[in-house]
Amino acid sequence: MKIVIVSSAYPLRGGIAHSAGLLYKELAKEHETILVTFKRQYPNFLFPGKSQTESGESIDKISTEVILDSINPFNWNSTAKRILDFKPDLVIFKHWLPFFAPCYGWIAKKIKKRSTAKLIAVCHNIIPHEKRIGDKILSKYFLEKMDYFIPLSDQVKKDLFLFLKNPVYKLLPLPVFSLFGEKVDKQEAKKYLKLTDEKILLFFGFIRDYKGLDVLIEAISLVKKELDVKLIVAGEFYESEERYLKLITSYNLEKK
Repeated sequence: MKIVIVSSAYPLRGGIAHSAGLLYKELAKEHETILVTFKRQYPNFLFPGKSQTESGESIDKISTEVILDSINPFNWNSTAKRILDFKPDLVIFKHWLPFFAPCYGWIAKKIKKRSTAKLIAVCHNIIPHEKRIGDKILSKYFLEKMDYFIPLSDQVKKDLFLFLKNPVYKLLPLPVFSLFGEKVDKQEAKKYLKLTDEKILLFFGFIRDYKGLDVLIEAISLVKKELDVKLIVAGEFYESEERYLKLITSYNLEKK
């Protein structure tokens, strides 16, 4: 089978990119597969982080075609042509934000018109965490182009039915990523990180409002008298960190 994956992917950062890379590596074991990703994922003024691309020696570098521009309709045509020239049997779109619906939807429409390829949406989100005007219209425009759906959580499955009456789907919960290296013994890891606390919690990943770090900090304040635990926050702030620092201070959690 010939398969195309359209998604954020290496050299771009983030969980979606990581999961697309893992999917590509698995499918490529048995199928002729290409992974199409963005040369411009977001305009810089819309991106809240420091960099949209990966860096460092430990990055899992995979083969991708960096050709798609999310906001240039002329580029959508050339990207659709590249996909059609590959003559795919299956095209998989990684869907997580309505922002990409115009781009994805236009390419999907072109593929359906000029080929017999089946189209699948792997849905990380249907309704985004951070809602904006036009989300519903954009999402519906894209979702209606798909033949099949893979929602990655029960909530996403429920959200899918808000847009389509009888979608053909299979619920497959998002797996644990396997790209962070081999398992390390807990005591060895604590020694390497110079940690002596018995109980440690880890908040790992990009820090955004919907991730709930504020809720976790408040929870620490509620249990600190009965549970001697330290919280490690390991990730880049995608918003002002001042809010969280003030919260830590207000609950007197500096030592936690």
